[in-house]
Amino acid sequence: MFDIGLLIGSLFQIQDDILDQEGNEEEMGKKVRKDKDLNKATIIRLKDINYAKKEVIKVGSKIKKKLLLINKNTEKLIKLTNFLMHRTS
Repeated sequence: MFDIGLLIGSLFQIQDDILDQEGNEEEMGKKVRKDKDLNKATIIRLKDINYAKKEVIKVGSKIKKKLLLINKNTEKLIKLTNFLMHRTS
């Protein structure tokens, strides 16, 4: 479960980087493009936005695959993963 937790954290951060770059300030309720202004080392700065979007799919799929292998009640974590993959704010 520890590795799944790390992957969920990574998924959140990658999607957060994407939203900071492409998000709607009004919808998000906060200033966007702060990471670029602050010169933060994001996945987008290190690679590019398309790479980041592919990583969301890759990491999200990896999480769900690992959860299915656990063969226990993982529905809530799968829902959380889907939410993180598709969140807009």
